[in-house]
Amino acid sequence: QLIELSGLGIDGCVLDGVLTRAECDSCVRAAEHAGFSFWDPAGADEEKRRLRNADTLEFVGDTLCSTLYERLRRFLAHEVHISDEQQRYEPDLQGTWESRGLNTHLLINRYCEGGHFAPHADGSTELSFDRRSLYTVLIYLNDCNSGGATLILRDEQTAATTTDGTDGAAVARPDSVLYAVEPKAGRAVIYWHQTMHSGERVGAGSQKYCLRSDIMYERVPNGCATPQDEEAYELYQRAREAYR
Repeated sequence: QLIELSGLGIDGCVLDGVLTRAECDSCVRAAEHAGFSFWDPAGADEEKRRLRNADTLEFVGDTLCSTLYERLRRFLAHEVHISDEQQRYEPDLQGTWESRGLNTHLLINRYCEGGHFAPHADGSTELSFDRRSLYTVLIYLNDCNSGGATLILRDEQTAATTTDGTDGAAVARPDSVLYAVEPKAGRAVIYWHQTMHSGERVGAGSQKYCLRSDIMYERVPNGCATPQDEEAYELYQRAREAYR
């Protein structure tokens, strides 16, 4: 089953059956065996848990990504045009981008009872000026019986966020929710990275496992044609990071 979200003004879709239940169970077992840790390697504190209360496992999965890409291929945007006339325009993104598969650096998230993720937009994986991710792929690995939905939001981050009165967690305002994607084993939600969204609290007695990857793209033709171009871009990136 495919649900297009374009009618809500969202560049994305929801697709069921990307992984079988047995494949999902296998991923969860392998992840639990490998071991999770708090999402920030620097450690947990109250403020970090207020924004995101989850454990993660990072790994490289070439074979898994190849399998997933073949299953998702016909539902993906394989050519993306970005110009300064579009709302999503950024100077670094101008041009035509062609898909190059999934990001093989994968993340499995585990949200236990009460776990959530505050409203945010996803960052991109930038391999170079001309090679980067543009879309998020999120695949649920189990049925979450209570809560845990991915909430697609209409507002910007500040307007979409409120404070939960019980513990001060940053959560989505109910009136900002455009669409709720319920966690179901094997279901995928795919969306443009800058789509504002949040992870609803997981309810009592429940857990949520999900797999995160990205769709990788290459700009065609390349904007950095020489080693000097690449060096200039690296200097630009360093300057941008310094002022963040």
